[in-house]
Amino acid sequence: MEVSDKNRLKKAVLLWNPSAGKNLKEGLLLYALAKQAGLAQAPVKNYQEIEEALLNYSREGKRHFIVSGGDGTISAFITAYLRHLPDQEIALTVLPGGTNNLIAWDVSRPFRQVKIFTNFLKAKKPLILKRRALKVIPGNYYGLFCAAGLLAEGTFFYNVLRKKEGIRGLKNIFKVVRKTFKKGLKREIPLIVETNSLVYFPETAMLTTLNKLFIPLKPFKKVSNCPKIKIGLFPRKIVPFKTLCEEEVRLHTPGIALDGEEIESPANLFKINVTKEITFLKW
Repeated sequence: MEVSDKNRLKKAVLLWNPSAGKNLKEGLLLYALAKQAGLAQAPVKNYQEIEEALLNYSREGKRHFIVSGGDGTISAFITAYLRHLPDQEIALTVLPGGTNNLIAWDVSRPFRQVKIFTNFLKAKKPLILKRRALKVIPGNYYGLFCAAGLLAEGTFFYNVLRKKEGIRGLKNIFKVVRKTFKKGLKREIPLIVETNSLVYFPETAMLTTLNKLFIPLKPFKKVSNCPKIKIGLFPRKIVPFKTLCEEEVRLHTPGIALDGEEIESPANLFKINVTKEITFLKW
C-alpha cells in the first residue's frame, strides 16, 4: 500500500448501524473489510452513539466519514455534525445500508453498498457533490428532505408497522399505500404552508435540497436548479401542482417527517431554512 493511501485511510472512518435494514446481513461484511484494510470503524445504533463517535473521531483528525445506514442514520449524523462542528470541513460518504435509502438516490447509489465501500478501499476516484442541509426549528434538527401532510402521515404509519410488526421494505410500503387510498388520499392532520409571500393549503408537501428523490427533479423547471429549498405542493394526485424555490418555509402542522423520522411541534409550527453546504463523496 502506498504511503499516500495510508494517509487517506488514516483520515477516514466507517460508522455503521447494525440495526439498519441491509446491515442485518451486510454490516459484519463492512466491518471485516474495514478491519482488513486497517480502517477505523464503529457500530452506531442511535443519535447519541453517532454524536459521540463523530466528536471522538474528529478530535483524532478524521475528516472523511463513511456512514452506513438508512435515511434516519444519515440525518442523525448530519444533525450531530451541524449542531457541534458546523465550522469544520468534513466529507461524507453515504452507504445505503437501510431498508429505504432515498438520500442515497442523489448523493450516493441506492444499492450495493459493499461495492461502493470496496471502490473507496481501492482508491477509485469519487464524484464530489455539494448539498445544503435543511434546518428545522424547533429542535435544531437537520436533514435533506421533509414531508408534511399526507406524506408525513404515511411515514408515521410506516414507522409504526416497522417498529411494532417488524415489517420492512416494499411489503410495508404497500400496506401504507392501501391505507392511504382507503382514506381517499385525504390527510387527517392540518397543514398550512407559508412562504414569505403566499399561503397554501395542500394535501401534502415535500421539501428538499436534493436533486433526486425517486426521480430527477429536472422536469420541474422552477426547482431543478434551485440553490435553496425545493418545494412541491400536492393535491390529490401524484404530480405537484405547485413548485417553489424558497430560502425559508413555515409549516403550520403538528408533525412532520424529516428524512423519514417523526418530529413534533407543541406549537403546531415549524420553521425550515437552509444551512451550509455539505460535501459528499460518491463512488
